[in-house]
Amino acid sequence: MSVAPAAPSPLTRVLVVGSRGASAERTSTLAEAQHDAVVVGVCQSAESAMRMIRDLLPDVAIVDADLPGGVGMRIVRQIMHEQPLPVVMTTAAGPAQGGLAREAREAGAALLVALPRSTAPLPWPDLARAVRTMAGLKVVRRRERASEPVRPRTPVRGDVGLVVIGSSTGGPQALKVVFGLLPREFPVPIAVVQHMTRGFLDGMVSWLRTGRTIDVRVASQGEQLRPGTAYFAPDDVQMAVARDGLVVLRSDPPEAGLRPAVEYLFRSTASMWGRHAVGVLLTGMGSDGAVGLKAMRDEGAVTIVQDEASSVVFGMGAQAIKLRAAQRVLPLDDIAPVLRGLVAGARAEGRS
Repeated sequence: MSVAPAAPSPLTRVLVVGSRGASAERTSTLAEAQHDAVVVGVCQSAESAMRMIRDLLPDVAIVDADLPGGVGMRIVRQIMHEQPLPVVMTTAAGPAQGGLAREAREAGAALLVALPRSTAPLPWPDLARAVRTMAGLKVVRRRERASEPVRPRTPVRGDVGLVVIGSSTGGPQALKVVFGLLPREFPVPIAVVQHMTRGFLDGMVSWLRTGRTIDVRVASQGEQLRPGTAYFAPDDVQMAVARDGLVVLRSDPPEAGLRPAVEYLFRSTASMWGRHAVGVLLTGMGSDGAVGLKAMRDEGAVTIVQDEASSVVFGMGAQAIKLRAAQRVLPLDDIAPVLRGLVAGARAEGRS
């Protein structure tokens, strides 16, 4: 019996913005390195980018973050305001350039990728992988936050001792909003898994510390979690929080290719904290954390998902809703007020 060959996957259409000459050619080669993408246009200005997005319908834009005078960031802001689509920014500065990563996030870029040296062998897969990952993501037009969002009424629970949060694409900006609306004296600790390109976590944590907010840091093995502090899982380890509030970091295998994985944190929280925890799943692609959030709900924990309208990418949250893992689906601005209400009766030293 003959079998018809599988239809070829459609090529990801890429627009390269800001690169010229040899640089544009090299970026195009890197983007197409896995043979599943095609560069449909190259331009150097925001005006040209807007026109090409309308005419060529690219799936992803690659924007040079190293353009002088912040031109690349302005181009990204205009794209996200007028013709939103997934944006990958590139830089030759490397992960040590924390300020650049912060600017890229604030402008609306989904990823910042460090390009290899000009002598590096090709094909170099990281940019191609980023382009493939970003293709087809739902993004939303950047908008101003309401000055006085509606605050939902929330019942008080005095037995909450831990909040766990998972996020991916768009997560840094969402976390900035949530942390900024929590008081410094927030009475319980927060543990977070945020999907990040390796090497950029420290820069993101430094950015999240700016302004009057709770303390934010990268977690260390055996560290005692303190109230009013958010602890991020470090690169390339799985993180859990023991019943006594100590950080547990392990080199357990990746889950669905992810380490750290939201799934690991949520599942372990369900097992060790039960109803004494709150789980929050923010914007992000894929399904990481959905099953773990369901396990938390089954154990009596409060579970929250960021709604579609305020999410950059409604992937992880949508999967959690399908599994009936979410007790509450909330706009981003409402999540912190709900958390404040849930822990209002908690003692500062931890779980009641």
